[in-house]
Amino acid sequence: MSNSDILLKLLREEMMALRRSSDNLKYSLRKAQTIELQPTMSEEEYEVLDSFLSRFMRMYEVLVNQVLRTTLQVIAEGKDTWLDNMNQAEKLGFISSRQDMNAVRELRNMVAHEYLNEEWMLIYQRLIEKSPILFTSLDMIQKEIKKRGILGADS
Repeated sequence: MSNSDILLKLLREEMMALRRSSDNLKYSLRKAQTIELQPTMSEEEYEVLDSFLSRFMRMYEVLVNQVLRTTLQVIAEGKDTWLDNMNQAEKLGFISSRQDMNAVRELRNMVAHEYLNEEWMLIYQRLIEKSPILFTSLDMIQKEIKKRGILGADS
């Protein structure tokens, strides 16, 4: 099996994982949007929001660190840094903008380092607001992969 075949097989698997992540995030997003964000939320509401947060992070990771990276490698456009890869992905039409993806990345980093209770309401709200960026990026990646025939009939 050639390196190209291995990358294509990996990309197929990653695309399936990305679609599952998207479906899971959409489900959790719908539930999260029904919650009034306030400091006195119930444990059940926090549980819904934490599940949503986890699924948001998972979709981001699969999208950026797996699918986009592998897709760029398949078409020999992969770069060394996150910023270079996002610039290339934007240029090639795989994402709407590097700035949008950077906003999501900054939010992900904020989640990883936030421990103050009062900040979580803002974080959950921003996660809800930024979710469409991930869904739009999935749609764009799928369209470009199909348009370019990267996965053949499987795309």
